[in-house]
Amino acid sequence: MYDEVIKKFKSDLEEKINITKFHYEPLEISKEKFFEIMLEEVKDKVRIKEIFNGLTILTQNSEYGTFYTIVFEGKSFSIEDVDLITELLAYTKRNSKDDRRIGKNIYFINCEFRTPFSIKDLCHRAIFSNCIFLRDFSITGSIPISLEFTYCKFEALLNLEGIKTGHRVDIQNCFFEKNSILILKNSLFYMGGFIHLTNNQFFGSFDAENANMGTSVVFKNISFFNEFNFDKVTFRGLCKFKNIAFSNPRSKESIKMQSIFAKALKNSGFEKEIENLGLQLKSIKDIKIDLDAYNIALQSGLLKTEYAAYFLGKSVNYLAKKRAKDKEQITREALPFIGKGKDIQYPVDALNAFKAKDWVKLKELRKKYEMNEEEKED
Repeated sequence: MYDEVIKKFKSDLEEKINITKFHYEPLEISKEKFFEIMLEEVKDKVRIKEIFNGLTILTQNSEYGTFYTIVFEGKSFSIEDVDLITELLAYTKRNSKDDRRIGKNIYFINCEFRTPFSIKDLCHRAIFSNCIFLRDFSITGSIPISLEFTYCKFEALLNLEGIKTGHRVDIQNCFFEKNSILILKNSLFYMGGFIHLTNNQFFGSFDAENANMGTSVVFKNISFFNEFNFDKVTFRGLCKFKNIAFSNPRSKESIKMQSIFAKALKNSGFEKEIENLGLQLKSIKDIKIDLDAYNIALQSGLLKTEYAAYFLGKSVNYLAKKRAKDKEQITREALPFIGKGKDIQYPVDALNAFKAKDWVKLKELRKKYEMNEEEKED
C-alpha cells in the first residue's frame, strides 16, 4: 500500500514536470512555520501533506531515517522567501531527535525567482523545471547529490563557479537571455561526477575557464550566440560533442574563442572532436585573408580552399581531411569541388547547401559538378 502511494505521487510529479504553465502565487509561509510543519513527527511510514496550494511534502519514514520530497509549484519567490529556500537547500540534520539520516528531493516546478540568492554546499537533490530566473542564482561549494535544470529561462547569472561534485549536473532545454551568464569556472567533477548540457541556447555568455570536467561530459545541440570561454578546461573520461554552433563563426572573436576550445580539447586528448566540430586551431593572428580578393571570389561563385574554409568557419586542414573521407565513401554530406591540387575550388552554391544542411540540394549539385568535370575531361 505504501509503495503504491509513493508510486502514484511520483507519477503525478513526473507528469507535472512535462507541463509548462506559468501562473505564479506568493509563497505565503514563514520559514519558522514551514520547518515546524515539515519536521512534525510522522507515525506512519508515508505521509503526503499539502501545506497550501502549490506546496506539497511527501514524507517517508524508515529505520534508516526520514526522506522528504518537497514540491513547490507555480510559486513566485521574493526577497522574503530567500531565507527559507536557502536554508531548505542547504541543511542536512537539524531539529531531529536522533542521528537518523534526513534526505530530500526538492522540486521547483513552474516557479519564478524574482530575487537574487546564493546557496553554499547544496546538500540535497534539487530539480528546477519550467522555471524563470529573473535575478542572479548562485550555487557554490560542495554538491553531494544531483542538480538539474530543465526547460528553464535565465535572465541573469547562473553561477556554479567552484562547485565540487561526484554527482550529476544536468542543464537541458534551457534558454539563456542576452544579459545572462552561465559560470562554471574552476568547477571540479570527480569520482564519477559528470555534466550534461543538451539543447541549450546561449544568447548570453558562457564561462568554464579552468573547469575540470567529469568522467562523462555531453555537449549536444548547443548554440553560442555570444562569448564562450573554454580556456584551460580539462576533459576526461567519456566525452560527447555534437551539433555545437557558433554565431558568426568567421569573425575574429569567434575564431579566437574556437581556437581556445580546440586547444583545450587537444590538451585533453580529444583531437578527433576538433575535426568533428570544425573548430579553428589557429588563432586569428595566424589566419590571413585578403578580404577584397575573398569578396571578388565570392561573386565569381568559386572559392579556393583557403576561402572556402573561411566561408564555412572551418580550417583548411578540415577540408583536406573531408576530401579524403569523401573520396573513400560518398555520403549525403559529401562536398563537391572542382580542380586538383593547388587549383581546387569549391562552388559557393554547394558550400551554401552544405552550411544549411540541405542534403537534397547538395546531392543535386554533386551530380551537376561531376557531369561538368566529366565533360571537361572529354
